[in-house]
Amino acid sequence: DKAGLQQGDIILQYDDKNIANIASLRNAVSLMKPGTEITLSVLRAGNTLDINVEVGTFPGDGKPATTAKNKLGIKKNNG
Repeated sequence: DKAGLQQGDIILQYDDKNIANIASLRNAVSLMKPGTEITLSVLRAGNTLDINVEVGTFPGDGKPATTAKNKLGIKKNNG
């Protein structure tokens, strides 16, 4: 929400790199330092938009992200 993403946005790329699946995006972001600026290409209502975002910190409880299911609010599209 802070970055300008909206429910229903489909993230296609980050910094001109294609995203194969949610795991590849999650892994790429987890390797970035907080404060890193990236550009996300998203599909919203049939239009492609570029959104500049800054990688933040995960406000979790210190557990590995693999135990925090769907904390990104992203789900697999089965269609």
